[in-house]
Amino acid sequence: LVTKGVEITAVAHGGRTVPAHLRTALAVRGQKCIVPHCQVRRGLQEDHREPWSATRDTSLENMARLCRWHHYQKTFLGYRYRGGPGTWQWIPPDEPPGWPTGPREEPM
Repeated sequence: LVTKGVEITAVAHGGRTVPAHLRTALAVRGQKCIVPHCQVRRGLQEDHREPWSATRDTSLENMARLCRWHHYQKTFLGYRYRGGPGTWQWIPPDEPPGWPTGPREEPM
């Protein structure tokens, strides 16, 4: 845990699981789901912004707290987020899963 006065500037861990010190930093940084206009404060889930399998990064910069619904949307429906505390943006997928990706064929 690296601090500058009372501001948390960095927390990192080498594994996928979220250790207690990082979980505490996440809770202090944000007490509700990061998605704009979502007010859920209970049952928040820690999320790796970029997949841990691709980055091996469990750090404060790569983590956020999402409610169950928004975590599901990110994990399975292609939603993403960017920004940081006070500037979070929720980005919908380009095309929802299951939607045709090319032109439809006309029946004969």
